[in-house]
Amino acid sequence: MSFGKIYLLLVILVLVSGCEEKPDPVEVIEEPVFVVKASLDAEELILAGGVDGYYLHTAYVQDSSGLYRLIGEFRPAGCATCTETLQIEFRDLKFRAEGASVPIDSVLTPGPYTYHEPTVTLSHYLTRFTALPQGEGNFSYQWNLGDGTVRSKKAFNHIYARPTPFTYEVSLSFQSDLGCESELRMPVTIPKPPCFTSFTHIATARSREVAFNALPIGVGPFTYSWTFGDGQTSSLPSPNNAYDARGVYPTCLTVKDNMACEATICRNVPAGRVDGCPINFAYATTPVYEGDSLGYGKVVVRWTDALGVLFSSENSAQPTESYFELISHNPYETNAQGIATEQVKFQLRCKLFGGGTEKELVVNDGVMAVGYR
Repeated sequence: MSFGKIYLLLVILVLVSGCEEKPDPVEVIEEPVFVVKASLDAEELILAGGVDGYYLHTAYVQDSSGLYRLIGEFRPAGCATCTETLQIEFRDLKFRAEGASVPIDSVLTPGPYTYHEPTVTLSHYLTRFTALPQGEGNFSYQWNLGDGTVRSKKAFNHIYARPTPFTYEVSLSFQSDLGCESELRMPVTIPKPPCFTSFTHIATARSREVAFNALPIGVGPFTYSWTFGDGQTSSLPSPNNAYDARGVYPTCLTVKDNMACEATICRNVPAGRVDGCPINFAYATTPVYEGDSLGYGKVVVRWTDALGVLFSSENSAQPTESYFELISHNPYETNAQGIATEQVKFQLRCKLFGGGTEKELVVNDGVMAVGYR
């Protein structure tokens, strides 16, 4: 064989070997760190961080009672009013000082959790009365609370025995050691109605004329009924009243809104130059419940549907087959706000209530995270 033929054969072999088919590179797919595999009303529901525009939001809230709530929520990125979101909330075991840190291993303990439910009932209303004196000297007070109770302190709490809304005629008599006396009577409704009213009063350029202005809160339009303590009345929102003589006059305003809610406030109003000591008082009502209204150490699950309707596990009692099982928890990275987070693995079954209906949520495999301090 000639040299040329040998050379040509070698070239052909090299070309053939260079055309051998090479395997495609292996595509590396990272599994989401956070994912919930569930069913909602028997329809498959899968939420995963970084998939279909979802991400996991982590946070904590310390409410006014000092109770921490550790929150994790799957939500679409960039939404102003988010829909189709899933949130879990673990509640601390007790209230803590403002800004105190949370012992995460105590709050998150592997095992079963109880759903927070509205198991509380209204016990009574606590009413706080406060005298608002003017003048100088040492003062004494005489209260009549309209239910046979009398008190002599400037400020105090009182519990009315009637469990239903009721209006009491409350009076406060006031006296200073300099000989100044004043009294005010006002109807007090327990609990306070959802509407509210107040008023301002300013002396005009005329010596004994006072300009009044009503400040109602409620569903308008409003109707007004004024009594100025001198026999004069008005139905205007901002009337003026000219008094015949200088003095202090008990003025009352009753406002009724468009929902038939009625509220009354009374004040002692000075007309002209008065050297006396007009007394006024204020009151506030707070409902007191029996039972665990805060849900210490319990869990809450929430789902917001595509229409923006919020469904929550705490809106009604759970059936006996409901459960929440925390399988494990482990420290995770701080979030974008610098908040510490804890990864949680769980399973659950519960009813979610909202919009007058209910849904059943079952999570067979859930991995999320919550924020904490």
